[in-house]
Amino acid sequence: MNQEKKIEALEEVASEVLSSHDVVYASEEEEFFYEDSNEPVPYGEPIGIDVPVYDFEYIKYDVDKDDNSRDADKWRYNASQEYEALINEWISPREVKLVLFKNIYWRPHPETKRRSKEEVGEFIF
Repeated sequence: MNQEKKIEALEEVASEVLSSHDVVYASEEEEFFYEDSNEPVPYGEPIGIDVPVYDFEYIKYDVDKDDNSRDADKWRYNASQEYEALINEWISPREVKLVLFKNIYWRPHPETKRRSKEEVGEFIF
């Protein structure tokens, strides 16, 4: 896939799945830093994007090992069902992960009570 097609695909998915309310901004607490300077990200600056993680296990189907032609039809049908459910917000995410921008890292303030991963969410670098 060439670069232009990749960008088109990304734009299509992002415009349908992500919105501006998915952008996460730095709080007053200094816990996000720029990698190149180790300076804290100022309050109100964007630090990453909340990405919902969905569980589509219940839509999966059993593969019919004797009928390969029907398998492809089943896969297309299930993929379209998942996509429709996702776009129409008929399902809730299993969890939401914060994906930090490339040049930002997370380090909690030492005086802050340590929070568990469940409270903070998992950070992907």
